[in-house]
Amino acid sequence: MRDKVFISHAKEDKPRFVLKFSERLLAEGIDTWLDEWEILPGDSVIDKIFNEGLKKSKVVVIVISDISNKKAWVREELNYSVVKKISGDVKIIPVIIDDCDVPAPLETLAWVRINNLDNYENEFVRIAASILGKTLKPPLGRINEFVPPKESPLSPIDSKVLNEIGQAAINNGCEIITDDSARKHLSDLSDDLYQESLETLESERLIRIHSLAGSAGPYVTLTPLGFELYGKIFIADYAGLITKIECALVNNKIESNHKLAEFVAEDQFVVDQILELMSDNRSVKLARHAGGHAWIMEVSSKIRRKYA
Repeated sequence: MRDKVFISHAKEDKPRFVLKFSERLLAEGIDTWLDEWEILPGDSVIDKIFNEGLKKSKVVVIVISDISNKKAWVREELNYSVVKKISGDVKIIPVIIDDCDVPAPLETLAWVRINNLDNYENEFVRIAASILGKTLKPPLGRINEFVPPKESPLSPIDSKVLNEIGQAAINNGCEIITDDSARKHLSDLSDDLYQESLETLESERLIRIHSLAGSAGPYVTLTPLGFELYGKIFIADYAGLITKIECALVNNKIESNHKLAEFVAEDQFVVDQILELMSDNRSVKLARHAGGHAWIMEVSSKIRRKYA
């Protein structure tokens, strides 16, 4: 059951802010208690507000304005909410819509001030995040220090280089990448160590190093074997992804590589590489066409039996 949000306000502030603000909260899936919607003719106002609205709400948004600061009724709702907050039963979010003072009981709380009642998208996002207990903090970026997974059969340096080659191939959507695109995140490696690692990966048949006609080169190609090792080491739940692809081919009868990538919600290049590996081990038969299109013509009996 969703927590209710009680809107404490002066009735004079309804037309200019409170009503549309409350409707927006409802549209975002936030269960909002507003007296205009909840109190019907013949209802006890006190029972409805204090025994239903405030008592059952986990969040109280107090709309502070020049008018509400003078309202005894709003002050009663504020006092009730502050007592509940002290016991840990409610969260109070002050929303200021005028250039006015904040009531003393709320001075220690972080509040949101809305300067433009016709345009307050950023402020609304902050209020909604607070109500829902979400963070607005951006996700952590990649760290410079590379720690290879414990299951990697490669040395730390070779794992790091393979990771960059695999990531560059996925970003470019092509197994053939320039040497620069693989090198740009490896500035901490000397040229000698980088070249030595490339030679090692090539000797293990994980990559190929070559030049293309008419280009400066060199280029690096991630081989099917290299992609498979990259997937096992660096793609989260790689085995689970393969199972999902096999299930989609058998149970959902998906026959196009593009529809398959959409169905499993995975990068097209990653899905195409897994299909190539499945083709190499004769799990599927593919018909390849121009423009990166491929059709799954047949799924082996071995795969079909796994999901029968």
